[in-house]
Order: sequence, then structure tokens, then C-alpha cells
Amino acid sequence: MKNPDSLPGTEKNMYEVSWLEVFGRNVVAGMGRALGSLVLYVVVILVLGNLFIQNIWPIIEPIVNSFQQSSQVMQEIQGLRGLDKIPELNEQPAGLWR
Repeated sequence: MKNPDSLPGTEKNMYEVSWLEVFGRNVVAGMGRALGSLVLYVVVILVLGNLFIQNIWPIIEPIVNSFQQSSQVMQEIQGLRGLDKIPELNEQPAGLWR
């Protein structure tokens, strides 16, 4: 019967190997886990992004376009205000005593 405390690929257990071997195995295991998690996150983000683009974006696209048009109009108004063609809202009409 095989010893359950022995490390895979060796006949030594954890207490008979050097700290460097234990450290190296743990580093490799941690790197593998991190890489696997990264791949899983990328796959999940791609699937969710694809679902968003196919199902939700057509519904909210008109709203986003109207916000873009409103933003452009606001920028044009601010540009005219900078040219002194439109008075500021808080300006007093000329000739009034304060």
C-alpha cells in the first residue's frame, strides 16, 4: 500500500524533502491556479460581452445616441457663450443698479 503522505512522483513525504522542493511545488501550483483563473475570467467576460452586444445594446442604443446629440448641442451652446453671443444665466441686464 502506498503511503498517503508521500509527495507525487517521489517516495519521500513532506518532512523528508528540502524546503526548496516544497517551495518550488507551491510556486508552480500557484502559477497554474492564477493562469487558470485568468483564462476563466477572460472567457466569462467574452461571453457576457457577447450577450450584452446581442441582446441589451439594441435596446439602449437610441438612448445613448440621444445623449450624444444632447452633448453636442450643449458643447455648441457653450462655444457660442464663449463668443459672447449668449449671456450667462446669472448676468444682470445692463443699466440696472445693484
